[in-house]
Amino acid sequence: MGCDKYMQMIMYAEVRENGAWKKVGNIFPSAFIEMNDKLTDRVCDERNIFLYELFGWVSNKLDKYTEIKPISELRGLPDDVSDEIASNNYFRFGGFNSYLTLDELLNYNWDATISHLGRLSEKAYVHWKRDGVIPARWDRHISGKDKQVVTSFVMDGILDGSIPRDEGINYYVIVEYDQKSYKEYCAFFCENALPLLVGLVPNGGSYKDVRVVYTFID
Repeated sequence: MGCDKYMQMIMYAEVRENGAWKKVGNIFPSAFIEMNDKLTDRVCDERNIFLYELFGWVSNKLDKYTEIKPISELRGLPDDVSDEIASNNYFRFGGFNSYLTLDELLNYNWDATISHLGRLSEKAYVHWKRDGVIPARWDRHISGKDKQVVTSFVMDGILDGSIPRDEGINYYVIVEYDQKSYKEYCAFFCENALPLLVGLVPNGGSYKDVRVVYTFID
């Protein structure tokens, strides 16, 4: 999933043992084929704008999608962060630090969905709604004094006569399409990182004894 050319999320894992947090070493697969299957200490190095938004980064790059609810807003480094992460320059000089416990990650609704937002002409909307034909084109931006963007509720009212039609206006309808779950958009993280994080829970511990600490850099 694309994102800003230079944007990265640097994420490490920590485990709490005997009351102290310790950074986890190289146990995570990389999303980059250049790594030649070498393991890394970065929990997820995939450059994925959907993942970034879920972890609290506000990019304004996904305005063509339905709203994404982050797991948490950015909240800085934990007070008891491990020395290895506290001294890491990414975190020392970055202003976009945060963390999440494994408990928070597992209790998030990864099955919630995101949809594209597009505009259809009245003709295409009627064809789609009546015949179930997926349009070949979705208009993202509509401009012009003779054009008006309306919701499907308003368009349905215009079509059935319950809402008056303005003369000389070409209507376009906002619709949601291509619905996918967070899990699908963030498959690399969910299929690789999450199971490994679960495996880090110490004997007699809980999901609150594992966390990810991360920062955003560009």
